[in-house]
Amino acid sequence: MASLDDFKLFFIYDIEALNSLNDSDRHGRSRLHHAIRLILPEGEKVIESSEDEYILEAAENQGIELPYSCRGGSCSTCAATLVTGEIDNCEQSYLSDEQVKRGYCLLCTSYAKSDCTIKTHKEEELHKEEEEQAKE
Repeated sequence: MASLDDFKLFFIYDIEALNSLNDSDRHGRSRLHHAIRLILPEGEKVIESSEDEYILEAAENQGIELPYSCRGGSCSTCAATLVTGEIDNCEQSYLSDEQVKRGYCLLCTSYAKSDCTIKTHKEEELHKEEEEQAKE
């Protein structure tokens, strides 16, 4: 049977192992922080976001309200366009590869990979493009 000393050693080992992982999260993203310039309908705001934080959550945590619905990348309510920089938007399931190539992203499932500029509130524009493509 395990002794209390065995438990203490195990517990201390686990804490040390967790502390050694403080530079990355469960997805292997580093905890670097990036400046994100959001171009909103009412003006521009700059927020800071770590590589393991969704951009939508970072904005909310810094007092900026953005549109959202599902928070899972399966709708277009939080659609935005990436102007400059790099993001990881691989968790989303709504946008087509072509839309992603044109710069569209979903802020509820996007992580900043560098400093970037993003135009928010692009759901209506996205749907207009979808309608135009359907007519062709």
